[in-house]
Amino acid sequence: MTAQKPNLVGRISGVIFARAKTWFKTFKSLTAKVLFKKKTGLLRYEWLYSDNSDCSKSPLVDITASSQHIRLYLGTSGDQSTRNPLLHLRDLLEKYVDVGRAIKITTKLETGEWPPEKGLDRLGEYLAYIGKEEVDFEHWTELNVSLPTNAPLPFIAHSLHSLPPYALANLKRLTWSAHREQLITSWLPFTPTLLYTLANLVMCCDLSLIDCSYILHYGKQLNELTVRTLRRDISPVLSKKIHASEVTHLISLTLRSDDDLVPLLTQCEFPSLRRIDLDLLYPNTLTFRSFKFWSNLETVNLSGDLTPEDVHWIGSQYSHVHHILKFISGLAIIRCASATRC
Repeated sequence: MTAQKPNLVGRISGVIFARAKTWFKTFKSLTAKVLFKKKTGLLRYEWLYSDNSDCSKSPLVDITASSQHIRLYLGTSGDQSTRNPLLHLRDLLEKYVDVGRAIKITTKLETGEWPPEKGLDRLGEYLAYIGKEEVDFEHWTELNVSLPTNAPLPFIAHSLHSLPPYALANLKRLTWSAHREQLITSWLPFTPTLLYTLANLVMCCDLSLIDCSYILHYGKQLNELTVRTLRRDISPVLSKKIHASEVTHLISLTLRSDDDLVPLLTQCEFPSLRRIDLDLLYPNTLTFRSFKFWSNLETVNLSGDLTPEDVHWIGSQYSHVHHILKFISGLAIIRCASATRC
């Protein structure tokens, strides 16, 4: 028995050594694959290493990051690292961002030393790099985009700098400030796939009534929608007709408009609507009694050129609410809130 013990110990040691060797090879292989992916990822984005040939200076890139928030500003006057922006971005993400948790991304483009269309491309390329190589799109839950609003920026779609809408399945909040043309000509087109998952959408740009109806039609999960501003004198870019919809989950609706809202608010049904905020910038022709959602509302904020008849009728509908009515030089401001909340 004593003669067999060394053999048994040797066998056990051999098995452990063999398994450790196999584990080490596997670990080495996985590490090599990760490093190779990083290297090839950087090579695919090697355009970020070089300056834009159309610019007299390197584009200003201001990047900051915390555990759940990435800020990326292009063309601003912020501090810029002397290192290559891509390497700086990669190091910041690896050092500060918790890649396994929900992430908020804030981006801003300002015109600087480069043509604006180049800035739009660059911003899309940076965002694509983050989502495809560093922080997977599935962790993006909030996105704030601020682009120039005074004129559309030229854009040619390219797979390298696009954000695939199907990959943003967990994006719940989107704030969008840009020229309306960028709704279809940018690296984040407003497709039904993108709109479907959103719970909160803030549009800080001029839109047509038809485009707003398109957003309501495809934003099936929207809880809150804010649009500033609906314009009567602009052409639609997302659709060619008013969409009739039942916006099942919408709780809060905020609209600033110089167009007649009747076609929009009568074509859509809002069974869950509890708050409405309307800023009317035109001589009012609304027939408020035609809206079916009044009885469900808990909070109402209206401002505009309302007739005394409208004011009286709206007030008469709210025996269950506390309301304050004011007239200032013909401008009616109505704020109603549930009495239980006063």
